[in-house]
Amino acid sequence: MKIYEINIPRLFYIYHGPTKNLNWKKKSATYYCANCGHTFRSIWDSAYSFYGSRPHDQEMYCPKCGTRFIEYTMQKNYSFLADGDYTPLSMVIVLDEFKDSLRLTITGREIVSESESDYMFYERKYRETISFNIKKRETIYKRYIAGKLTSNYILGNPFDTSFSVDTNLKVLSQRDITLRYFKDFHKILKLLREKIQFKMSKKLGYKISSMYSCHEKGESLLVKPIFNIAYRMIFTDLKNISAEKYAVLRGVTQFMGSSLEDYEICASYFTEERIRTIVAAKDTISGLLKVANLPDKPIFRRILTEMPFSFMALKKIYAIAQGDLNTFGNIYKCLVKYPTMRQDNKIILEQFHQLSVKWGIEYINAFIRWWKNAKDPHICADTIDMLNRLHDKINLWQKKIKPSNLHDYLVVAIYKQEHPFRQFDLNDPICRRLAMQFGSIKFYLPENSDVLHDVGKKMHNCVASYADRVYEGKTNIVLMTDDNGKLKACIEVKNNKLIQAKLFGNKPVFYEPLIQNEIIKWAKKAHINYMDCNDIKPNIMQNMPQREAV
Repeated sequence: MKIYEINIPRLFYIYHGPTKNLNWKKKSATYYCANCGHTFRSIWDSAYSFYGSRPHDQEMYCPKCGTRFIEYTMQKNYSFLADGDYTPLSMVIVLDEFKDSLRLTITGREIVSESESDYMFYERKYRETISFNIKKRETIYKRYIAGKLTSNYILGNPFDTSFSVDTNLKVLSQRDITLRYFKDFHKILKLLREKIQFKMSKKLGYKISSMYSCHEKGESLLVKPIFNIAYRMIFTDLKNISAEKYAVLRGVTQFMGSSLEDYEICASYFTEERIRTIVAAKDTISGLLKVANLPDKPIFRRILTEMPFSFMALKKIYAIAQGDLNTFGNIYKCLVKYPTMRQDNKIILEQFHQLSVKWGIEYINAFIRWWKNAKDPHICADTIDMLNRLHDKINLWQKKIKPSNLHDYLVVAIYKQEHPFRQFDLNDPICRRLAMQFGSIKFYLPENSDVLHDVGKKMHNCVASYADRVYEGKTNIVLMTDDNGKLKACIEVKNNKLIQAKLFGNKPVFYEPLIQNEIIKWAKKAHINYMDCNDIKPNIMQNMPQREAV
């Protein structure tokens, strides 16, 4: 039986298709006039603005009916379509009530953008049904195009928001045209909500809390409230989905911080079988516990009441705790109370899992006590991060480092991982030719990569990054010291040419004429071409006042 109907003959004034660049000055776009159904193109000078590459005051007239359109002032009642997108021209919404179900039917004509065709747009009939089956506690969404079924799925999966994209109800946002029907939207939602709430309460034998949920700001007036009703039919005992939560689920906004509710759960997780398991349980929390294969304990019920979709994270924590509820509680508190430097909970739980397997839950509890009592808790979070970055953990597992010493151990281990030790071949004829001494001045080659790292720290340069190239024989690094062994210059030689010669902080050696002269003397004796090196400028520097440098 039909209990309410809304008829919307027109939803937009004009439909705006894709924009194309004709040249660097001109742009073209396709349009569809809702007044007469005529399609046309408009060309204008390119002008960038807040709304993109078109002017605020773009003014057009339909070539057929003469209707005037001003883009800036009417933008809310424009429909912008990418190529292949569809949006409705008209809409009729009907609410029918049956003994154990209700059904929303949305019908009308829609327009599809097809910019490459001669017609630019084409019309077609559409029909959508949203069937609320009280007996099965199931909501089915179906979409038909010209009588052919194109979409068919269960509504209410909190991680599947395809409905907000597929349905034509998405265009019913707060605009001049649609706001004329605001009272109708409010009434049809109230009827739907209260009818389902009454029938659900009668079926379950207890009163169902209100299914009212406000629409998203600036979004459809119907999509989220309808989705929330479908969601509450499955998850009867849970709270309504807030606008903020729905925006996160749709990917419109990001959750700032660390959440356990999206751990290893996606749209495909809630299969029809799992949804039926939740529906068949005595209450929603029992159903979630059964789906996650968790024991029915007060601690799990308490957490799931606040965060119902954290059950996969709780399952992982319970496995890490090896079934010990005290350890489970410690890990959970660690994740929700202690600073984690915005780390992904997946990373933290994975590292806790490895610690649990290798060193047992006693170590996990000791680590959390250290974390809890640490003067700087961020060091503990940094420890987890380094543990995740460490590739080879064989040596670590053999030593079983105390939690308080684990950070310092990992600092060294990560350094070695990122800077592997390289022993350089100094017996090469070129290397022997480059190493020499003039009185108190010594030129020598580093023996290994560790020496290069030390030189980089002392000279404040990036010579450590040359370790692999030196090891592979692609270049040579020569160090210059005075009679006290103090580093004076860092030199690169490649293919018998002086590539660069740097002082402290990557300063060219021509700023120290005496050091430059010693390098020139060395280069001549080693038969190295230094004339093309930008760090050597003997002619420029010879008239500068000189001071002792070595």
